[in-house]
Amino acid sequence: MNFVFDPSPAVKERIEDGETADVVIVQPDFVDELVTAGKILAGDRPIIGRVGVGLGNRMSSPVYDISTPEKLKETLLGADMLVFNNVASGNTFAKALEKLRIAETVKAKILRTSPNGIFDPVLKGKGNDFVAGTMPLIATTPSIKLLGPLPGDLQNYLTYTAVVMPNTSQRETAEGFIKFLTSSKAKEAFAANGVN
Repeated sequence: MNFVFDPSPAVKERIEDGETADVVIVQPDFVDELVTAGKILAGDRPIIGRVGVGLGNRMSSPVYDISTPEKLKETLLGADMLVFNNVASGNTFAKALEKLRIAETVKAKILRTSPNGIFDPVLKGKGNDFVAGTMPLIATTPSIKLLGPLPGDLQNYLTYTAVVMPNTSQRETAEGFIKFLTSSKAKEAFAANGVN
């Protein structure tokens, strides 16, 4: 079995461009759009998990306490650069900046990138730089440490669902894989990696 990883918007675009797969795991809104476009069939779409948005920095950088909105605000005001993407997790972080009332103050420090481009600027940076994104992605990226989730009502969770593609030649295997992803064993593994 081959696995290909990409953010949900990129997965949707690849399927719209004709790429095929056996199983697709994306956010529910993208499933709805793909059903409307006739690329996948309407039907069961179990929720696989949900992920929160967090903040990270280079392994060599200091550890910061971001456990409360006030501590997060203080950390962000001291940043040299804030990097986040231009899709759902990045939009959650942008809203957090607005709720903290520092969006204008830190505007010159912000770098918004493609979903896959959030880590390079921080890894190549030399200042007090931070990256915001989904917690599992931050936690599993080499040389980046996860400082923690966005606290309190600044948090927003991205939900993921799994669907079998209509053109699969491995329908039974694909359905079995989705069944495994919803099992208690899989849920334990997800939870250990920041997926609820």
